[in-house]
Amino acid sequence: MKKYSIVDKIVLSTKIKRIIIFTVFRENWEPYMKKYTEVFQSQFPNLNIDYLLLDTEQIDLDSYLDADIIIIGGGNTEKYIANLC
Repeated sequence: MKKYSIVDKIVLSTKIKRIIIFTVFRENWEPYMKKYTEVFQSQFPNLNIDYLLLDTEQIDLDSYLDADIIIIGGGNTEKYIANLC
């Protein structure tokens, strides 16, 4: 029996159209995002990915309700709590 990672399970189980990534601004944050997105982009070439920098943007959660996947990146946990809770 083959073991699957959580990403494998997601990719195999559904059609993914939109991913939202919550993160915080850091120098060179953009290249790091490939760690989150490469596997999805390889399976879904028309994927729409939105990056939200919680420390620099106002977040309107209602505009992201149609996301298939929401990824919360590393960073300052207090900023996520302050913006999302």
